[in-house]
Amino acid sequence: MTLNLKWLLSVVALASCASALGGNVALGKPVSLTGAFGVPIEFVYGHGTLAPASTITDGIFHPEHSYWSSDSVWWEADDPSGQSIDIDLQGNKSIVGFLVQADDNDDYYLTGDSGWICDVAFAGGGGLITRSITLPTPVVTSHLHLFAYPGVISGHDSSFACTEIQAFDDAVPPVPEPATFLPLAAGALALTRRRKR
Repeated sequence: MTLNLKWLLSVVALASCASALGGNVALGKPVSLTGAFGVPIEFVYGHGTLAPASTITDGIFHPEHSYWSSDSVWWEADDPSGQSIDIDLQGNKSIVGFLVQADDNDDYYLTGDSGWICDVAFAGGGGLITRSITLPTPVVTSHLHLFAYPGVISGHDSSFACTEIQAFDDAVPPVPEPATFLPLAAGALALTRRRKR
């Protein structure tokens, strides 16, 4: 067996072990949308492509500060209480925290089977930003729902977007930073080349 193949098999085995220990319990789970999505009410910001609902749990984050409605699940409403992103976790899960990527100038909240779980507050600015939320105590739920607070309450606009919701049953990982992937890849390549010598 060549060295590259052994290295690849080691990485796959390590990833399998990590997933067996727990992690993102929302990954690949069914997502549905309640209410109107991809329907503009304001023409101030411009609108992009409405992504399929399934992209919310695909495990892929957009680059930070990407345009709010570019290939995202987006919606606009003066009163957004009629719209939600709904995730079926397919059974009860004990959740300790979340990673949520959404439009940075709005505030959101997550609910579960027993009601409110947590706020997902964004500082303001622009584009898509990822936030990490660690819960003070685990919450057991079989469904998650993301809602937006109305702009008149949060002091923001009436345009909302989300690209990723991850729910964790163990430690919540730090927000992924694309800038860290390049040094890791370079290090892995250097290690592979060094072993060949």
